[in-house]
Amino acid sequence: MELEQITTGSALGPLLDQARAEGTCAVDTEFVWERTYAPALCLVQLATAERLAVIDPLSGAPLEPVAALMADPAVEKVMHAPSGDLAAFVLHHDVRPRTVFDTQVAAGFAGYGGSPSLERLLDQAVGVRLRHDEGFTDWSRRPLTPTQIEYAADDVRHLLAAARALRARLADQGRGAWVDEEMEQRYGDGAKLVQDPELAWRRVSGRGRLRGEQISALAAAAAWREREARRRDLPASWLIKDATLIEIARRRPRTARDAESIRGLQQRERAQRDGLLAAVAAAG
Repeated sequence: MELEQITTGSALGPLLDQARAEGTCAVDTEFVWERTYAPALCLVQLATAERLAVIDPLSGAPLEPVAALMADPAVEKVMHAPSGDLAAFVLHHDVRPRTVFDTQVAAGFAGYGGSPSLERLLDQAVGVRLRHDEGFTDWSRRPLTPTQIEYAADDVRHLLAAARALRARLADQGRGAWVDEEMEQRYGDGAKLVQDPELAWRRVSGRGRLRGEQISALAAAAAWREREARRRDLPASWLIKDATLIEIARRRPRTARDAESIRGLQQRERAQRDGLLAAVAAAG
């Protein structure tokens, strides 16, 4: 298939119409995630049975129609290890991606090993070997080179074929229902596609040293950090380090004076510090 580069809404519409007509498409994205809470989408790659395209939002292509497609339950989105891609659509476009088929998960059930890379999956499932030399590309920079664009397109070029091969293998193994159940658990309406602030404490390094009320304080502090980071679109660790959260949970400061001696809180803005202290106090 000829590779299309889409930079306008008028060119994007027919592609998405084609995906809806077929009822399935392969999707991947390229994003940067070093300085923001949510992945910043730089490219969306999409393949149908007849078309292969790289959609460039930084050159003018709107992503709202793509987000609507992601939320359309009538169109299956075949993706490989899509957690970051899905989070970007949830956080930036406030949509709930639906009907996702994760080829990495399916490959594990099909006996291709735990969490295989896309390169390994394509090699084993459909006999395609990719040459990927652009893994450290800064996808936010323009213009992109032809090599970079081809690299991006490769992430979806053979993905529908891989999904068909996986489904056939899973059917032969009698494991198709297992995969359907796992997809529903991971990506269904009840699944958490972004970090739940109330559970953020479980990812805080050093939490194993805390007990009892300290755990409650940590949960409150970590939830506050998660919400504030999301609101400001900053990495959570940029607001307050894990070590500082642990110390807050251990001491459970109630006042600004209590917090003055905790490393990492001294330089906090007053409103930010007071919001954190209020959250910890409310935890009891």
